Amino acid sequence: MWEAWECQDQRLRFDLARRALEVFPDCAEAGSVPAGRLPAEQPYAGVVARARIGLVWSLAGVGEVDEAVSVCEELLSEDPDDELGVRYVMTQVLLGAGRPAEVLEVVERYPSDGSAAWLYTHALAAYGSGGATLRARTAVDRALAANAYVPGFLLGEREPPPRFPEFTSAGDLYEGAAYFLEYKRFWEEQPGAIDFLRAAVHSGGRSESSAGEACSGRDPA
Repeated sequence: MWEAWECQDQRLRFDLARRALEVFPDCAEAGSVPAGRLPAEQPYAGVVARARIGLVWSLAGVGEVDEAVSVCEELLSEDPDDELGVRYVMTQVLLGAGRPAEVLEVVERYPSDGSAAWLYTHALAAYGSGGATLRARTAVDRALAANAYVPGFLLGEREPPPRFPEFTSAGDLYEGAAYFLEYKRFWEEQPGAIDFLRAAVHSGGRSESSAGEACSGRDPA
């Protein structure tokens, strides 16, 4: 384990950390090696899980996408309720790898998730998997109904607020801005996705203006 911490070669360091996890799966320090830090004080199970999420990001960062997804699947099998939001991590890893069909498979496992992050990602993955199909149009309509602010950000009609409250609410501007900041690059990297969203808004989908809000770029009072 300590060899991994002291190793300067990134790929070798990951390999040593993986070996440590194979020998001792509950080794939180091994999972946090790629991030270069020890886990913070928290219940031990949480330390281990979060360390493994850190390993997921690190594996994805060096192109080991299949292995990163495998770690996510293991975490989800151990925590079916996904209290840590591993499904969001897995969809971002897959989007970054240009694998929208697999994102769609993950998204459709959790049909009750009504967050902007989940519904807009569903729309993006559906479009990326097959273009502007009925499936994709239905998904984007659901997303627009859940949060009307996201298109304003993705279409460049407004800027995200400079400050965020401690908590956001479903459907509010801050939820929309948070999604934009985290997922903007995936929409831009998927050819045609921004135009698809624009067309959905203009064809009568629920938009920020139809929700009774002006697209002025001002933060709500």
